[in-house]
Amino acid sequence: MEGWFKDVIQIGGTVGALWAALSARKSAKISSKQLDNQIEEKKQVDRPRLVPLNHRVSTEIDSIFSDWETDEIMTKFRFKQRYKMSRFTVPIINTGNTHAFDVRYSFKLRGGIDSFRDYDGVNVRLLLADPELRQLGREHFNFIAYEFPIENPNAYEKQEVEVIPYIQYIPLIQNDKSGEMHLPKFFVILSNVYLDEYWKTNPNINNPEVIVTLRYKDQLHVEHTDRYLMTLSTKQVRTSGPEVNTWVDFEYIKPPKNDKKAHP
Repeated sequence: MEGWFKDVIQIGGTVGALWAALSARKSAKISSKQLDNQIEEKKQVDRPRLVPLNHRVSTEIDSIFSDWETDEIMTKFRFKQRYKMSRFTVPIINTGNTHAFDVRYSFKLRGGIDSFRDYDGVNVRLLLADPELRQLGREHFNFIAYEFPIENPNAYEKQEVEVIPYIQYIPLIQNDKSGEMHLPKFFVILSNVYLDEYWKTNPNINNPEVIVTLRYKDQLHVEHTDRYLMTLSTKQVRTSGPEVNTWVDFEYIKPPKNDKKAHP
């Protein structure tokens, strides 16, 4: 009887030790996971994070080739054929806790060539430079913009505009500081035409939507990528003759859940 009782006690002790070991292992796993989560959260908090800020547009648009004025200069400029970027800039602020190095930004018309519509207005015309490219669904293409002065339609101005993601650089944006991002010429011209159509009952041109891609490195040379959807705001558009007041809006594009580094 005593032997049997001792066996039971030994078995119970073994089971208890095994249970304690399993519990300790489970606790260790939980603690390790919590530590990993804390480390990842700290990385996310400490890393640089660039955010383009919604920015006011207050300018006179007397031509579709009018560049937008800035708050500081308030001088009228017109795009020339060789121009690729606008003088108009929006601030990019670093909301992270560390500096952002080797900042690169680029722009892509959302939907590519499929989102571009030929337009034939009273004194403005937009046409694809190569209509055959539409069948290929290209993201990079050219369109031709014509403007016919009302007083002399024969003295028209014509420019071929490239829709390609020129990469622009900013060497450094310190934490809690901002850099300046120049907008692409194609966005400004398409927005100018859209504003001319905005007050019409059935506008014949889309409000251009552009995907802004920001790539930059942290102090450990780890690269980060963020994307935003840029549009001209229609929430509060005011016009008085050629003068326009509105905003450039930015909306963060979340990467797919199954791939933190992937973006649409």
